[in-house]
Amino acid sequence: MYILRLKFYALFQSHEPLLWIKISKLILLFNKFYFNARS
Repeated sequence: MYILRLKFYALFQSHEPLLWIKISKLILLFNKFYFNARS
């Protein structure tokens, strides 16, 4: 997951910050649901 975040960061670093914020929120949501489903 960490490597994926680095890739996303490299991709959207030069693009609009709002897009990066949306994507990081999606990643956080995914993490939440993923860990909730496992526990």
